[in-house]
Amino acid sequence: MKKKFMKKSAAAVMSAAMVLAAPAAVSAADYLSIQKESLGEFTTSLAEGIDALYASVDDGAGAFEISTQFSDTAKLMFSMGASIDLSWLDNALIRMDWEADKENLEIKSVAAAYLNDQELLHALLKTDYPKQLQMVLFPELTGAVLSSDLNIRVNDESVDEEEWLNLLETLKDPAAYAPDGQTTKELLDRHLGIALEYVEVQESSDTTLELAVGDFPATIYEAKLTNANVDSMFYEIAETMKDDEQLAQVIQNFEKASPELEGLYDDFVQSMERILEEHENEAPADETETGEDAYLLLNLFTDEEGQVIGRTIGAIDSDGDVKFSWAAPVEGDTEYYTLLMESDSSTMELYGSGERENGLLSGTYMLCIDGERNLRFRLDQVDTKAFTTGKIMINLADETADQDQAEMMESMGIKMLFNGEGEV
Repeated sequence: MKKKFMKKSAAAVMSAAMVLAAPAAVSAADYLSIQKESLGEFTTSLAEGIDALYASVDDGAGAFEISTQFSDTAKLMFSMGASIDLSWLDNALIRMDWEADKENLEIKSVAAAYLNDQELLHALLKTDYPKQLQMVLFPELTGAVLSSDLNIRVNDESVDEEEWLNLLETLKDPAAYAPDGQTTKELLDRHLGIALEYVEVQESSDTTLELAVGDFPATIYEAKLTNANVDSMFYEIAETMKDDEQLAQVIQNFEKASPELEGLYDDFVQSMERILEEHENEAPADETETGEDAYLLLNLFTDEEGQVIGRTIGAIDSDGDVKFSWAAPVEGDTEYYTLLMESDSSTMELYGSGERENGLLSGTYMLCIDGERNLRFRLDQVDTKAFTTGKIMINLADETADQDQAEMMESMGIKMLFNGEGEV
């Protein structure tokens, strides 16, 4: 049972990576061609992100704020709770500006707390990763520097100093040890592409994509990956990975990052050989063991123009179903979005809409758990790829709240600001 679960979980992860590409225009109304093109879109986007990440590993700076405005209702409730007059309380804010020193592997920060737009306190912070130290100075309170050990541990054991310094050196230039974007794309295209050959495709049909943000006409392409096919797919991928020279080079390059990784490639080959040997010696399973009633659901939805606007991944089993759905239809300048995770006992959904200008998104989104609204997110000119610019305001949300409660929740929230230049 444990082995079957591991196979099923691995298949689910590979399938999720395969189908979670951003909306992509497709040229043919055929499930496999759509999936292959979407896989290419996904791996291309991932490759670009990896290369951008490597390019950004340099001295950098940033800032963020957390702020709250207090409504009259909030002031009254706090005054009653504290038994003192807090009618003067208007707003509170915490801001931190930071800069990173890649060469010395340090981060220096300035944090300040404000009340009613007046600074109460500020602190100077420094994180020294080679020495594993966090240092803090409060100029208004004391001239003494407070310090504490970062106490970085692996498997509940302290990290050897030499190993730690070697690891930090590799972080200065990760591209010297990790695969670049193009290599990553080629490996994923090759090995995830195998999974497509084992998907059982059914007939497509017209349908309505019913979302919390509205209903949208669509074509549904239904497909599934059965438990029996997962076994065959799993072992074919293992065999392909074992003989993949490009993957071998990537793993051998990892070994150079630390003496602790010596022999990593040999361990990988041996693990693949054990999997394949297990497959060869495995007795044919009966119908009950193969679990024909258990499968992975891999549906997708397209609009009238052949644009992929939604996907559903589901683990269907006699023990209970778990489904993960994503949809992002577009109407004019409005981008709708729904992310839904549901099981037999609970649901969690994030939905909303916004408009994008120069690649930056502004909109309002709700987080609901078991059908009840919990949080509201307001995005203002947010770079949703890297989260380096823009503002996000987070408020509590409760559709059962009365007017006073709603006013208080609306005024009190967390505001996060992103700016890679260290200024907001």
